[in-house]
Amino acid sequence: MNDERPSILPDTLAAILEAAPGRVRKRLDREPTAGSEWSWERSESSWTVAAGEERVTIRAEGDTVRTVEQFSCTCLLSPNCFHVLACATALNVEILARASGSGAGASDGPSSDTELVDDARPDGDAAPPPAEEDAAPVTSAMQDAATRVRGAAADVLHVGARGAGTLVQSGLLRAGHQCRAAELPALGNAVLRVAEGIRLLRLQDDSADSVALRQDLLAAIDGSVRISRGGAVDESYVGASRREYRPTTVNRLEGWFAEPVLTRSGYAGVCVRFLAPSGDAYQVLDLRPGESQLVLQAYAGGIALGMTVESGRSLCRKLALVQRLGASTDGRLGRGTATRWVMQGDSSFDGGAVAGRFATPLARQIESAFEAANVPPERRRGGWDCLAFEARLLGAEGASIVVQVVGSETPWKLRIAIDRPELPFRENLDLLARCPGLRLKCVGRLRVEAAGEVDLLAIGPASGTPDPAEISAPRLTLPEEWQGRCNVGLDRLYQRHVEGIERSTAAAPLPAESASIAADDGLAALARRLDALALGGWRAIPGRESVAHRQDVSALAARGQSAAVTIIDRLGESAAALAMKNPPPRSERRSGAFPLEEAALAGAIYLAAARTHFHRERWLEKISER
Repeated sequence: MNDERPSILPDTLAAILEAAPGRVRKRLDREPTAGSEWSWERSESSWTVAAGEERVTIRAEGDTVRTVEQFSCTCLLSPNCFHVLACATALNVEILARASGSGAGASDGPSSDTELVDDARPDGDAAPPPAEEDAAPVTSAMQDAATRVRGAAADVLHVGARGAGTLVQSGLLRAGHQCRAAELPALGNAVLRVAEGIRLLRLQDDSADSVALRQDLLAAIDGSVRISRGGAVDESYVGASRREYRPTTVNRLEGWFAEPVLTRSGYAGVCVRFLAPSGDAYQVLDLRPGESQLVLQAYAGGIALGMTVESGRSLCRKLALVQRLGASTDGRLGRGTATRWVMQGDSSFDGGAVAGRFATPLARQIESAFEAANVPPERRRGGWDCLAFEARLLGAEGASIVVQVVGSETPWKLRIAIDRPELPFRENLDLLARCPGLRLKCVGRLRVEAAGEVDLLAIGPASGTPDPAEISAPRLTLPEEWQGRCNVGLDRLYQRHVEGIERSTAAAPLPAESASIAADDGLAALARRLDALALGGWRAIPGRESVAHRQDVSALAARGQSAAVTIIDRLGESAAALAMKNPPPRSERRSGAFPLEEAALAGAIYLAAARTHFHRERWLEKISER
């Protein structure tokens, strides 16, 4: 998506989709990329699109299209013409940003997509109701909005994201708009992310993420089911339009590291992470609407902190004295003019709270991360999944590097967090792969569903004197102004930064004796079913009599995964029931013994819970400090 184009409000796009004649919508379904392929030109207050022999003019208010009247076309059918419709669907849908530092494809949050909480378990037991202090009352307007979301999401499940045409997308956009009006920002954002994911998928955009789309779709169903029941729900399912900042007693912060931020809601920027003397993590974000090319601009540009301005590049390496500081539940810091920031020298990986984080036993860090993984995303503190550890580089495995971590009996794999050409992740890991024996201090994001895999975010030279056998090994020699750390997604490493590396050295092969923690959780068959359902609808689910179904059931049963077998059976039975009514009437879509969306929701809940438990045990069983 060209970041020079404006964004569009979801209800405005829905109005354009619904007003277009049927033949125009069908043409767009056949040519979904038409608007993106035309020539766009921006003037001072508008955009002009050369759509063949016609010209479309878009007048945006602050880079946002808010009404249908802001579109015009030279053809006679304007604004209900194919040209306006194609241009409107080529714009980013405006979604409220909710991010605290994330990799590409993450769900507007630190590092993971929205996870489902189990109150519709395969064994039929109900989860306990939310605690009174965490419960939010459900109004009739919320119930109506949630019911509409459930119907719109069910439509996607039945036809699949690849077959979701303009009417299905319009239903999602209207449902998202109604959620906002009913003060359900969390559910509204989830369903709007589904609409945006479908649009990117149909445009064959490089940033389309089918796994994130499936997770967003099932998260929308999860929230809509809970809220449509009425009563009270956990407040995380309601969300908040504005982040609440409360006073803190923090008076000193140590810069830890900085990382790029890219959200599926169309924001890009940088997140600077700090540690308080207590060890609690905090963060400052500088985000703007746009693509990954804005990240390095944000890193080098000034971040306003009360009456002080500091670049992200400098801020992550500073000690700061602070007064009248406010923070949100997830640790995001307020930056209003009432706060006071005074820079008091430089922070270091070898001193203070940052050194304390590296000294924390690995088992305790990992257990803390998995405890946070079971908390609703809105209540997780930023950096909840970040590990600090020392390691020695062993070699390369594909685009990743493999390291022997101090405190782990088995090597870990350090991966690229965001693989975008504008960011130096890949180049930096390529350079490190040529340095077997290199000892490092590392900060990385633990992958909850991939034991032994970490997204590498920052590195520094290892402390202490190397063993005699390692005297000739490469050593990291960073520029003085980097204060002993390299933010891997923001600072570019060169050969001069590694002493002992030869210009012609190739990536080191992985030693044959090194075995990773990573292991098969046996749930790939269930994940494939859910992905197929989200992308292709119920027709993509193998029937219970098919060879594929029998093979998957046998494999799961052999591993003792009876709940997964039950869910796959339910999905197959639901798909078979729908196949008998081709196409099924909308009024009957949620009828039957095992409604499709309920089976899919049970599958998503089970998959997230089972994988989290499995990989937690795999992470911890090889930690020698336990």
